[in-house]
Amino acid sequence: PAEASGSIVKRVIGLRTGFELGLVNGIPYVRYNTSRGTEQALTAPVALNANEWTHLAAVWNPAIRTLMLVINGNSAVKREFAANELDYLPADGTSVFTMAAPASAADGWKGDIVIDEVRIWTTNRTMAQLDDARRELVQAGTPNLFRDFRFDDGGLTIEDFAHPGWRNAELYAIPAARWGARMGNN
Repeated sequence: PAEASGSIVKRVIGLRTGFELGLVNGIPYVRYNTSRGTEQALTAPVALNANEWTHLAAVWNPAIRTLMLVINGNSAVKREFAANELDYLPADGTSVFTMAAPASAADGWKGDIVIDEVRIWTTNRTMAQLDDARRELVQAGTPNLFRDFRFDDGGLTIEDFAHPGWRNAELYAIPAARWGARMGNN
């Protein structure tokens, strides 16, 4: 993954990044823009190991003014915003999410990168919660689970497992044709 660059999950609000978790040359980062347009970012000190399953998480905790980038549930890069810092809150508003977007659409993802699952929560998660749940499937209806996209079910859509079921497919499933996937032996 040393060459892998792109956005794993990104929330865009107008012209601002409300949240982005991604890789630059295999090095994880999290970043966002404030409502004033200032970029706040954290970058891991090292690149991900090749051929190794890795859990990445980012947590914004407004109550304690902290942004964390968490690797494998127990290693974190953390930024605490001081009480006198005023331009630190992430931009907010109506947004659009993108997932698995390479840095260059023409080149695609470089390196051997496979995204297994993307979870988005409406509340901050503790290090213990992240570590406990990183290798488990989260049940539909789990409190504060906003989205849970799994990419290993073999289907023709990216289904939101936070809202599973045939009645929700029209609202929450993303057809393969919309995300450019090749299915079967293509």
